[in-house]
Amino acid sequence: MYRFIIKAFTRKVDPNNRQGYLFSALLADQIFTHTKNPVDAIYYPSVPNNSSAMNIAVKPDVVDQMFTMIEASESVMMKNPEPSVPGWVLFNTGKCKTYNQETLKLNWETQIIPEDNPVNKIIKEYKIDIT
Repeated sequence: MYRFIIKAFTRKVDPNNRQGYLFSALLADQIFTHTKNPVDAIYYPSVPNNSSAMNIAVKPDVVDQMFTMIEASESVMMKNPEPSVPGWVLFNTGKCKTYNQETLKLNWETQIIPEDNPVNKIIKEYKIDIT
């Protein structure tokens, strides 16, 4: 059983076929709601990033009851364009420190991206709207 659960949460999924997440979604639902001892959160590896990052799924009611928003940020992450420096670069495109508690609308502060920054190529190529 453990191997099945591990495989469900660590298998590579075709980004064009989101149904590949079906087993992990069903298992998460079981773990969150249909077990004798339900949990509040699940911590699992990010498979698209070769497990170099981790994800956490938290039940919405737990977030509402136990967390206070301090800051939200939006970033574009890309492979380092400098061939001599392996790894990833992260560029912040927006930050939010306040929100409307009634509507949950975030009050974003857009970051200015220098025109010569390589992230602009990614933003334009994938038509990312950062406004």
